[in-house]
Amino acid sequence: MNSIFERKWDFIVVGAGNAALSAANAACDRGKHVLVLEAAPEGPYSGGNSRFVEVFRAAHNGEYGHGVKYTPEDYYYYMLKTNPDSDKELVRILVDRSIDMIKWLTRHNIKFVNESIIDKQYDPDMARSGFRILGGGTMLLHTLRKELTKGERGNRCRLLYNAEVIDIEIENREFKSVTVNFNGKHIKVYGDNLIIASGSFAANLDKLRQIMGDAVDVLKIRGSRYNKGIPLFVMLEKYDAMGYGDMHKFHSPAADARAPKFDAGIAMRPDVIPYGIVVNKKGLRFHDEAPGYWLTHYSKWGGWIIEQPGHIAFSIFDKKALGVFVPPYLPPVTASTLEDLATELTKYGLENPKQLIETIHTFNNACPRDKAHLPYDPSELDHISANTDPPKSNYARPISTPPFYAYPLSPSLTFVYYSLKIDKAARVVHKSGNPFVNVYATGETMFSNITPNSYVGGVGIAMGTTFGIIAAYEGGWP
Repeated sequence: MNSIFERKWDFIVVGAGNAALSAANAACDRGKHVLVLEAAPEGPYSGGNSRFVEVFRAAHNGEYGHGVKYTPEDYYYYMLKTNPDSDKELVRILVDRSIDMIKWLTRHNIKFVNESIIDKQYDPDMARSGFRILGGGTMLLHTLRKELTKGERGNRCRLLYNAEVIDIEIENREFKSVTVNFNGKHIKVYGDNLIIASGSFAANLDKLRQIMGDAVDVLKIRGSRYNKGIPLFVMLEKYDAMGYGDMHKFHSPAADARAPKFDAGIAMRPDVIPYGIVVNKKGLRFHDEAPGYWLTHYSKWGGWIIEQPGHIAFSIFDKKALGVFVPPYLPPVTASTLEDLATELTKYGLENPKQLIETIHTFNNACPRDKAHLPYDPSELDHISANTDPPKSNYARPISTPPFYAYPLSPSLTFVYYSLKIDKAARVVHKSGNPFVNVYATGETMFSNITPNSYVGGVGIAMGTTFGIIAAYEGGWP
């Protein structure tokens, strides 16, 4: 172990998710000596949010079984439409390198399901552009870890767990060393290049409390408890790195309020919201439940819930919605009558069950009676609406068929739309406008350069791989 800390590394990579492991493997491909520092222990919590991914988004000419092309111009247009405040030069790089990225991953034994994989209910654009990873994020990480240290590569490239980077040494914008908390000991490690791929700060509750106040008390952290953002804030606060994005904007879906504080991932996300109504603790609706395809608004529900009294809400639906959505891990609260359901929800914070019943009746009366018998078709926006306040733009059916169901909801957090600014070589940019000489960033540590306005499915993971490779080649490409 002493030899790890005593030598000087060609590359030190902070983090062990997809972005970090892509960067580390690319540097290892070059024959470099690479040290990967992972704050988490070895096991299921290593790898940050990459554990939960399923899909890469990439442009292609139809040769991958999707049935139709998804051209670079299609990709670029969609990115600018959804993220007008992005760095256009970096978006262009992401788009143009996307199919090369898929080929690079394939060479490193990542396997993809060769078919169109995303229903239009989530994102019609993704049905043409999504490459599903065989085995999901867990297999992705397992394979990239194995690739990093196989054969002779294991003599040059190492992955160290329980190694939290707590400080960075930089002189005149040039990286010198990191300080690592390794099993309780503070150790300095030297390197020629630093790649920061340690995620956002979604698990830094102290920082989050400064931003969102007491909502942190009910907030569910969807990803890793180790994503504290320490290297991010060292660069921002100690070395005047330039930030990009808005620290008060969040990727924040609704989560089951019964979920654990950390690692409350997709299995705790109630995707039934478009097929019923959502009320606050007073029993009142507060937002259109189906303004568009689910993927276009699912990540905003946590923010809307934060604005409600007590930062909690309830998703209410009936038997007609069963089978339309993928159920989350925990079963819904169930009752044979609306009155019994309202009473049961008082155990989870509902303060006015009578108002909830009134809200449901008002909503039911606003649903078109001649369309009430029609089944939900998540593949299309049906424009069956309820003219209420707030309105419901799609899938408006009366909540009238027992049994009746509900999920208590809390806000959750995947990441904050704020990261380090990078240039086209993936180098972190100083507030002066000049890049740091040998400090790079990829993954969630720089993702707001690409998606400062809205998350786009399959882009986060693609971005981490693409700019991780660029960082490992010091601005180049294999």
